[in-house]
Amino acid sequence: MRFMARIVASTAGFRDVGLGIGAVALVTASLTAQSVPHVGTWQVNLAKSKFDPGPAPASQTRVYEILQDARGPAYDMLKLTQTSVLQDRPQFVSEYGARFDGMDYPATESGVYDSIALTRVDANTFDATLKRAGKVVQTARNVVSADGKVMTVTVNGADVATGRTFRTVIVLDRM
Repeated sequence: MRFMARIVASTAGFRDVGLGIGAVALVTASLTAQSVPHVGTWQVNLAKSKFDPGPAPASQTRVYEILQDARGPAYDMLKLTQTSVLQDRPQFVSEYGARFDGMDYPATESGVYDSIALTRVDANTFDATLKRAGKVVQTARNVVSADGKVMTVTVNGADVATGRTFRTVIVLDRM
């Protein structure tokens, strides 16, 4: 009887391991170009966007891609390269690479934030928390339409200089 109890106890452990492996497989398969509809090149639609407080950029292009990690798909990242031309300064490029795990990852050349954390909401939506020196300065919800042709990014935050809160809605078309 004691021997049977040990077998049952040890097979329960295998069941838990099996469930864990299944969960890893789901996470592993989750970050592919097919499963992240944001992947691709997007151009801001100035006529449909609302930049509060403004001014709107003269242009903005976003390129989302999957950065594959040699350790396997569970370590892959979503990379954004954003090229912007503002009314009062020359073109600049900001970038980040992050996983959908809610952890902070470095961002470069933003001028507003120096780290970003991403969380997946559903297949077409992710949330971003943007921080500067560890303090949240903006949040953003990034949604791709069901047909995959339009992306809407809603940004909430506060102006660094004045403290005035804002809500900007950026509409981008797939190129």
